[in-house]
Amino acid sequence: MHIVVLGGCNDKNNLLDIYTKERCDRTIDTISNLNSSDIKVHLSGGMNENFNKSNTNHSEICKNYILSKVNFNNFILHSENNSTIDEAINFGKCFENNVEEILIISNDWHIERVKYLFNKTFKFYNIQNYKFISIESNNLKLKEQNKVKVNQ
Repeated sequence: MHIVVLGGCNDKNNLLDIYTKERCDRTIDTISNLNSSDIKVHLSGGMNENFNKSNTNHSEICKNYILSKVNFNNFILHSENNSTIDEAINFGKCFENNVEEILIISNDWHIERVKYLFNKTFKFYNIQNYKFISIESNNLKLKEQNKVKVNQ
């Protein structure tokens, strides 16, 4: 099984924002409830200054956060990703013709955009065994902003 944790935001002190922590915490819960030896966790995010205010790759910061909470060592860092579009394209290439289950984790305000981009890209790369995990946040403003992005 592959778990994909989409990138989020962090500050200059390598502290993750609440939404990114929620994504990482859901990953920790999933790892804890399954046989973790069969799981590969893909962490996304690089040095995009709009999301990352530090000098450390965002995916590395997420890895450190997860390791502070659980003993796990099967991470794959995708620091080349700096946007949801990058993530959809690069994970499409990464999982081309994959048969293992893929879980894609993001927040509810982001998930419609994620579904739109990943469904199109994964269809192109013949990826079928995947599902989305949406973390409820009740942030209506962010939901509306991302709805506009999907409809552009």
